[in-house]
Amino acid sequence: GGFGVLIAGAVENQGVIICPMGTIALAGGNHVRLDISGNKLISIAIDEETANEVYDYDGNKITDQIKNTGSLTADGGTIILRAEALPGIFEKAINMSGYIKADRVENKDGVVKLISSGSIEISGEISATKIEIGREATPPASVNMPDNAKLIGEESVKVAADKVTVNTASPIVVID
Repeated sequence: GGFGVLIAGAVENQGVIICPMGTIALAGGNHVRLDISGNKLISIAIDEETANEVYDYDGNKITDQIKNTGSLTADGGTIILRAEALPGIFEKAINMSGYIKADRVENKDGVVKLISSGSIEISGEISATKIEIGREATPPASVNMPDNAKLIGEESVKVAADKVTVNTASPIVVID
């Protein structure tokens, strides 16, 4: 158990974050609230969406609000990628081209949540007991999964709402 949390207007992980039976969270927004309860559950609320362009340390415009080209592992835990920005700020809200793993450990399910109202691109590999994309109240604008993407989960992948455009070679269940 434990936490690995990266919060900023835009976040990029190129390295390795490992948090067995804990929570890894990458969140992007102007004002982000992080709450850790007594039972070690974590919640992230984005109070204000990113409203201005974001630049890296070299002065280059950042085009992906949350980008994971590295590895996130929280077996028996939870991995949350959550991005919120006003339209037109980023090309992709979440760009997941790396590796995410949250498999079951000691009868505790691993959960991966990709939450955004912007576009989500998955070209890497996600392995978890349960994979959730979007939320019923705020579905992503689109979810794009090229042929090289892999979603491995014991439960069906769930995409919130029925107005999501999904381009994929992998099976995804869209729920109402």
